[in-house]
Amino acid sequence: MSNGMPDASDTATPLIDVNVSWGAWPFQRFADDTLEGLAYRLTSAGIVQAWISHVGGILHADPRSFNLDLIEDVRNIEMLRPVPVINPVFPGWANHLNQLRGESDVPAVKLYPAHHNYSLVDREFVDPLVDYLGAYGLKALICLRVEDERTRYHGLRVVGHPVDDVIAFGKTYPLASAICLNAYLPEARRIGQETDSIGVDISFTDWMFVLEELLTSIDIGRVYFGSHSPFLYTGAIVDKLMLSRLTDEQKARIGGGNAQDLLAARV
Repeated sequence: MSNGMPDASDTATPLIDVNVSWGAWPFQRFADDTLEGLAYRLTSAGIVQAWISHVGGILHADPRSFNLDLIEDVRNIEMLRPVPVINPVFPGWANHLNQLRGESDVPAVKLYPAHHNYSLVDREFVDPLVDYLGAYGLKALICLRVEDERTRYHGLRVVGHPVDDVIAFGKTYPLASAICLNAYLPEARRIGQETDSIGVDISFTDWMFVLEELLTSIDIGRVYFGSHSPFLYTGAIVDKLMLSRLTDEQKARIGGGNAQDLLAARV
């Protein structure tokens, strides 16, 4: 580039995106209205694999129909890995997850405790879920928020799930394999400092030299590339990683290496 800055598109680092959604959101119109279009946008940004969930499961207590639609919709798009939304408070989630696992290679489940109105420290519901995930080697993607509270639609009064609950989850279930998605930088730093195993994605971490700052609080092995596409602009999150002052090795770890290691650790 003429300004001497590196271009994210110049990198050969293959990206694995652990935080992608698909579907219609009532409060925001997305640029891509087809899965093929979304997959093309992701691929054009250097993403070789995306863990994707259905937006419909966020605002419905029973996400089953949306998960089934997702499994069918992504079947012929190899780079998209389906991640069902699970509400552990809604009866029958385990049987539903058994069905999904029988139809597709599911790497993880996505949890929206703030939208489904439960706490990560409510052991009546969370204990069975953690036991199930551990038994089948599935990862938990804990979505702290969907939108920045400062810009969300005024009628949707759901705020981010308390980071204290995420930290308590990490201490209660130290062997659980979990990534906290959409955490602000101060929240991500606390997760790194106060838990030993929970990872974070980089979608909502913003500051000057933000990744360099984040890595002062958390081991690089617990930091994952997540774009929160299509809620956020994919290219901006790619640039956050690729235009940072991290080494190529560090970029590769965050960009896809850590996600590959997580998948390899499945039992």
